[in-house]
Amino acid sequence: MLRVFQAILLVAVLTPVTATAQDLKPYLLVISIDGMRWDYLDVHQPTNLLAFAQHSAQVKHLIPAYPSKTFPNHYSLVTGLYPQHHGIVGNRFYSPELGREYNMRDARTVTDGKFYGGVPIWSLAEQQGLKSAVYFWPGSEAEIAGERPSYYKKYSSKVSSSKRIKQVIDWFELPENERPQYVSVYFSSVDSVGHSNGPFHPRTGKTLRKLDVRIGQLLAEIETLPMAVNVIITSDHGMRSLVDMPKVLIDRRLGAWRKARASFRVIGNGSLIQFYHQGGGDKTAELAKLRSVLDGFDDSQFYTREEIPAELNFSEHSAIGDAVLMSNSHYLTYRDAKPAPAGGHGFDPNIDPDMHTLLLASGPAFQPQVVVDSADNVDLYPLMAQILGLTIEQPIDGELKILRPLLKPD
Repeated sequence: MLRVFQAILLVAVLTPVTATAQDLKPYLLVISIDGMRWDYLDVHQPTNLLAFAQHSAQVKHLIPAYPSKTFPNHYSLVTGLYPQHHGIVGNRFYSPELGREYNMRDARTVTDGKFYGGVPIWSLAEQQGLKSAVYFWPGSEAEIAGERPSYYKKYSSKVSSSKRIKQVIDWFELPENERPQYVSVYFSSVDSVGHSNGPFHPRTGKTLRKLDVRIGQLLAEIETLPMAVNVIITSDHGMRSLVDMPKVLIDRRLGAWRKARASFRVIGNGSLIQFYHQGGGDKTAELAKLRSVLDGFDDSQFYTREEIPAELNFSEHSAIGDAVLMSNSHYLTYRDAKPAPAGGHGFDPNIDPDMHTLLLASGPAFQPQVVVDSADNVDLYPLMAQILGLTIEQPIDGELKILRPLLKPD
């Protein structure tokens, strides 16, 4: 009964709202459901998201950047830049310029603005006089481009969905001079269960439907606010089953060259492993030796950074490995590693549509039921800036023209 009630309320959310003299400012809420595969609406039937999608503007296939991992893509969404230009080239990587590793589980690096390039949408808003609020998002705990969100939270996976939702509403209910016009909120549960069980497991569907109830509550409360709010629901990447994916034990191949790990820092597994030259030896010769033990196999592709295919947009940053090993057909791992999860991502989204996610959008800025078949996730940034009336002065990779059809004519 609760879900039916919320679905009815969602119809109300999607009803056009006439702006009043009380508040003509644009407001934007961005909801990220980590690991929300592009076809999960059909596969798992979340009631409220389906109701929202029925009337929303949408992108059927929102294509993540390579590698299709959480931190690189959440940061691409809010900067309009590919990882090769914003610098967050993995959930974990090494920065030769800073001389240390970045790790999404290390608060010291996550909160260090030196790792982050570009101008996140919240920094752009703050620079131009708009307040912003972020409830968990890669980069939001660091000072970037000289700014932080007016309101943000230190990440903790233990914070319940209901508490996050309450805070979002509390932010929107602040007095007008304190109220953020850009708000984002992040949910990780769907990604977590997708890893542990796979994309089609009943537990994955149950977890999505449980979160769907909370999102229905959030959208219903948004409708009670005195001002109209534009709502975008999206994700960082999709999910694929790894159950039947064959494994490649990279340490066995590296064993043919005993000095490999002395010559290179090795970071990564799954779809991508990056090799960073440690210095002290002949880099060209040692890259050639590394190639001799890793290249020439049908299950993976070896490239020096300069050789990485241009369509991946993954070669122009020093934090990308001096060499990389990639695979879209096999899981790259090690003999002493934990077993591969049931579900995973990180693979080339140009080859594997399971990496795709979606975008749903509704509110006074959007044309209902307009559908764009596909777009790169970097195209979201100029769309958000347009809605908020912000001027983008720095170079970006995204283009407004791709998603402009979702907007109502000026």
